[in-house]
Amino acid sequence: MANTAQIDITVSVQDNKTVGLGIYNGNPKIVASLGLSSAQAAKRFTKQVTTGSGTSYDVTTGLTDAFGTALTFATVNAVAIYNTGAASLTVGGGSNPLFGSDQYTVKAGQCLVIPNVPITVSGSVKTVHIVPAASTTWQIAILGA
Repeated sequence: MANTAQIDITVSVQDNKTVGLGIYNGNPKIVASLGLSSAQAAKRFTKQVTTGSGTSYDVTTGLTDAFGTALTFATVNAVAIYNTGAASLTVGGGSNPLFGSDQYTVKAGQCLVIPNVPITVSGSVKTVHIVPAASTTWQIAILGA
């Protein structure tokens, strides 16, 4: 069976308002979708973590898939982080950052999806660094080849 992945985000809002003699019905909708082929999602790292300390994920060493197979990414096609805890997370920065100088704050209950396809991994571009404001829990998925 080939590995594939689909990341979908949908935001839908219904607006109803009487304006003068007419009624406005608005239905703005934002839909973003990223489909990854079996080649783009050939390697998948997923994990749930609970800690109060900073954690780094080096995509060139130390990660394993759900079956215990060691993973070494040459490209990263998507990263998703879901903060299921109560404290905020700072994602990015650190040594050899995968996202360059970009840093993101993921508040409690929020999800961050970074689909910069593809990010070419190198000796200086290889680490996802996560620092919680306090002890908290998150889930991470890194997809690539």
